[in-house]
Amino acid sequence: MGIFSLLSVYVRQNNIIWCAFLLVYRIIGKYSVSIGTIRGNVFRSVIGFIKLMFINGKDIIKTNYVQILVFPVFCWYLYKFNNGKLVFGDHLNHQTSFHPTQFLYLLIFIVVNLPITFNDFGYTIKETFARLYFSRHALAAYLFLVSVSIILVDKWTIVHPFILADNRHYIFYIYRYFKWSKYILCLIYPFCLICIIRLIVNSNEKLVKLILWGFSSMLYLMLTPLV
Repeated sequence: MGIFSLLSVYVRQNNIIWCAFLLVYRIIGKYSVSIGTIRGNVFRSVIGFIKLMFINGKDIIKTNYVQILVFPVFCWYLYKFNNGKLVFGDHLNHQTSFHPTQFLYLLIFIVVNLPITFNDFGYTIKETFARLYFSRHALAAYLFLVSVSIILVDKWTIVHPFILADNRHYIFYIYRYFKWSKYILCLIYPFCLICIIRLIVNSNEKLVKLILWGFSSMLYLMLTPLV
């Protein structure tokens, strides 16, 4: 696993995030009994996992030391041979920038590509609408997420020069002729997030894994201007 992790990082340097994701994911799977199987509070689930990491620290290092060594080796290579820069190749077109809307795009992509039947998909959408209609707390949370989405889209939508310069891709025409559409999508992003949670989370273990995936995805996507 450690060799494959190094190869993946050599191909694309921010794959180091997914190397960390896989390491923690394996730890969650091994100690899933300690995390529990009952749906619970997000904060308690995360705190419980952090405690688990400290309590079983020696065993975790012993069983995953090869995978863990990937990270100091990667940092040493960046410092010694790459002048401390993350990207090995073209630095000009791969500069770090804050682009949170990348994660919002991902939410729609996931909902569209989830491996579920149309009946399950329709039922989840129906249940989500019903909850928003009957629960004031759920509606307030949804409107809050819509507001956050609008702020992120308005302040931090980055259009990479490659998109504006290449008319062979449909994204080029969206950014050129339908700029207003980015605000319409702000109504959809929170709805997609709610659907994903309702479809996936039914235990503390899955909740912690979803939080881990979300955090890793944000690190991977939100620091680059490319779509």
